[in-house]
Amino acid sequence: TTTTTTTTTTTGCPSAPDGAQIYYPFNNAITTNEGTTGSVNNGGLNGGATLTTSDGFGNSVDMSSATAYVEIGASGPATVISLSASWTMAMWAKGFKSNAFDRTGFSDSTGADEVLRIAAASNIFSARVSGTSFSYSFDTSTIGNDDQWHHLAVVGSSSTQTLYVDGAFAGSVAAQSATNVVFIGNTLNGFLQGLANEIDEVYVYSNTALSATEVTQLASAFCP
Repeated sequence: TTTTTTTTTTTGCPSAPDGAQIYYPFNNAITTNEGTTGSVNNGGLNGGATLTTSDGFGNSVDMSSATAYVEIGASGPATVISLSASWTMAMWAKGFKSNAFDRTGFSDSTGADEVLRIAAASNIFSARVSGTSFSYSFDTSTIGNDDQWHHLAVVGSSSTQTLYVDGAFAGSVAAQSATNVVFIGNTLNGFLQGLANEIDEVYVYSNTALSATEVTQLASAFCP
């Protein structure tokens, strides 16, 4: 397991752990990647996703369209973000959607691996790895209707995925994605499985499993 020790400061906010390959603050129209892989992995807003200044710190992304999604590398020649043996994905989300489908936070290029999603029938945070579903056993109804921002993070390491909500442990599953991450806030090509009405501050550490302390630090590195 790899952890980080240095930090990067976001203006006006506490610091976030350094080393993210993808960092989308969504502060400009082309979704500039401020992570270590640079502009080759600038993101694209698709399916009706638009920048909004009505909420969040700076801009956030309005994902209210049923088909809205963010795609890594969509605004230029993408370099697929492959996952190593240890990784972390995180975002801020507001207003979890209610629909007849599972709602997806992060998806790989095929839709077979979704490391964070909400099960349609139960409103429980869950995951899908190699097409098989697993439950984190955290009920989103306890936080999903309060119209507030919530920090969501998933850490993959040692054949386990661990979920953190607002910087605190919220469950784990005995499975781990080892593919890639391409789609954010929805599943493959925005197939009506949007996670939330707004998202912001997306991080992908493709080769680092943040510690619990670092996840809490990351959850503090945003000023909604």
